[in-house]
Amino acid sequence: MQKIKLTEQYYISNKESVLDNIHEKGTNLCIWKRRVKQDIIHYAKHLTKIPNFSLEFKLSDKNNLLDIFPPFDDGTAKPFIDDVVGIALRFQDITKIENPKVHLSVINDMQCPLFHVDYVRMRLICTYIGQGTLWVPNADINRNHLGCGRNDHLIRSMDAVRQTENFDVLIMKGEANESDPKNGLIHKSPDTKGEPRLFLRIDAR
Repeated sequence: MQKIKLTEQYYISNKESVLDNIHEKGTNLCIWKRRVKQDIIHYAKHLTKIPNFSLEFKLSDKNNLLDIFPPFDDGTAKPFIDDVVGIALRFQDITKIENPKVHLSVINDMQCPLFHVDYVRMRLICTYIGQGTLWVPNADINRNHLGCGRNDHLIRSMDAVRQTENFDVLIMKGEANESDPKNGLIHKSPDTKGEPRLFLRIDAR
């Protein structure tokens, strides 16, 4: 797959380097599409079976994570941890934050029913299991209705709503990005459809 720029607002590619384009003015989303790896998915499924699983750690703890993550006997913890750390290091390189905090959570219901922007500089999300993040291109929204409490007023057509897939790594701009003001990505968490969702989140505030 060649790198494609669908509009001036976002990039989607199977090349990791696509994430660097998030610094471009006017671009508020970059998606690195990755192949699903079964050993990582196997461990991720273990985590979804732990009631209310949630874990936070600083990237500086990366050498001690085998002692922090739940152990299983099939040896799949290390590949999963290596994947999470690799993503976190990439985000650190892009954002230049010193010691990012990594959040890993399983949720079983919709976190936010309304499309919104995040008040951060940048946010990274990767969904390992379950429904992916919903987002809308700038061309299909009316920012004058941001925060009005009505998705159908904010979004010109619900047919314009896009959704990421498992293993996609997305970096989005938030409203606190001073280098590109009023260009935070319009997005929301998905309906889990009765299935657990395991996702990774890292913020640059």
